[in-house]
Amino acid sequence: MSLVRQNFEMFRGEAKLISVTVNDEIGSPLVGIDTVDFEYRLWEAPASANKQPVLELDADDMSIDEPESKVIITLEKADTVELEPGEYTHELKLIDEDGNENIIMHGTVTILYSSIEINES
Repeated sequence: MSLVRQNFEMFRGEAKLISVTVNDEIGSPLVGIDTVDFEYRLWEAPASANKQPVLELDADDMSIDEPESKVIITLEKADTVELEPGEYTHELKLIDEDGNENIIMHGTVTILYSSIEINES
């Protein structure tokens, strides 16, 4: 089941945790969440086939909360400090043991500019 309109705002250069509850086709928490793989991508909006993602994260950049059936995506300061203010499309893809791929979360991230500089470190 895909979560749509998972929208949020953040300031350029901020770190953020994105928590996504993963459910199966009937809306129940996904059993065996630790046996599948995940990929997270961020594109300048609107996303299209000819645009390259400005940020790509794999399972190594995420943590799994198996009892809660959640994936926690970690955006570090370094991931967002170079992003231009504006709208971006983000998606989380699940890849099961058989190689089947499903977009399970989709939405818009608005990167805001602040006149207070956030250092990369």
